[in-house]
Amino acid sequence: VLVIADPQIVDHFSYGHTGLRLGLEEFFTDLYIRKAFRLLQLLRRPDIIVVLGDLMDGGRELAVDAAEWEIEYSRYRSIFANWYPDRSQMYEVVGNHDIGIGRSIVGEAASRLAERVGPFSRVVDTAGHKLVLLDTISLESPDPKLSAEPQRLLQSLRNETSPLVLFSHVPLWRPRDTSCGLNRQDGSTSIPHAAGRQYKTLLEPGTTYEILAALRPAIVFSGDDHNVCEYWHR
Repeated sequence: VLVIADPQIVDHFSYGHTGLRLGLEEFFTDLYIRKAFRLLQLLRRPDIIVVLGDLMDGGRELAVDAAEWEIEYSRYRSIFANWYPDRSQMYEVVGNHDIGIGRSIVGEAASRLAERVGPFSRVVDTAGHKLVLLDTISLESPDPKLSAEPQRLLQSLRNETSPLVLFSHVPLWRPRDTSCGLNRQDGSTSIPHAAGRQYKTLLEPGTTYEILAALRPAIVFSGDDHNVCEYWHR
């Protein structure tokens, strides 16, 4: 399984750049990532590819303009193309940059993305394991219409006996200042507890407990933080 976290392809929401500067940034970063991703597929020959959300940087803002959203999604798909569909399956987890989060989920962005990548919550059977792609973005929404799908998936796996591997865009909660281990790259030692407009750094404690109690996953992969963090959920 090849796991790619937070591509967030560059657009004018990334740094506020426009014109020639933005065009050059998009051209060269797209070229670099496209080549790297194709080479990963060629050399590692993954059976399954999982992208852990935040496919586009401004997906939630772009949703107000359907034509612009389509252009940017086509860019993403041209970069992260499945070059070997006969031997690899590719799945996307939804992120807050794609649709917002919690109370601020952008319905147009969510519906458009779901039409392209399929259900945001699903289970993939492989090699005696079940890969659980869980839409934790919508799970914490107060709108029952949005949270219903991930809730149904959680309930359906409560008595599962196969080992479960959980994929979530937002990391599960852990106590404040919990160490991320020795491989942290930016000098910080932990994931901060923070939330703001259309983002939060960790799921709520109640949501985390609900997920762990229902799934008891063997291992959890999450994105969002853009850094290394290893933590043991007891």
